[in-house]
Amino acid sequence: VPSSNQSVSSTTNTLITFGTEVIDTDSAFASNKFTVPTGEGGKYFLYSSVRVNDMGDGKEVQVSFKKNGGYNFSIGGVDYYSVTNSVQGATGAIYFTHSLIAVLAAGDYIENAIYHNHGSSRDINYTYTRFGGYKLIGV
Repeated sequence: VPSSNQSVSSTTNTLITFGTEVIDTDSAFASNKFTVPTGEGGKYFLYSSVRVNDMGDGKEVQVSFKKNGGYNFSIGGVDYYSVTNSVQGATGAIYFTHSLIAVLAAGDYIENAIYHNHGSSRDINYTYTRFGGYKLIGV
């Protein structure tokens, strides 16, 4: 959970800063990323909920999971790393949740990034922004 709103520049992929942990049973979350602990590789369910304030009509926000620093990773040959949402017909906040199931090995790490095209900086609303996940099964 972020500790405060975070300003995000327009047309820039920006890592989301998280300041507060709610549950971290393996101490696997640090420095704004989740790292798979030794011996804990497998399939993980990951989710990210984000609200961006004051977006304009027709403008978009994209939330991405980054694996080991890169944007391009796939599950079963299909890219699921990002999702895009937009404001249509009005000006207002964009709020949405993105989730995926990823196969991760020990030492792999996941971060959240955000992109928008509003034209000027926008704030991520910390009250509605979350990042989490849990292990489903081992590989």
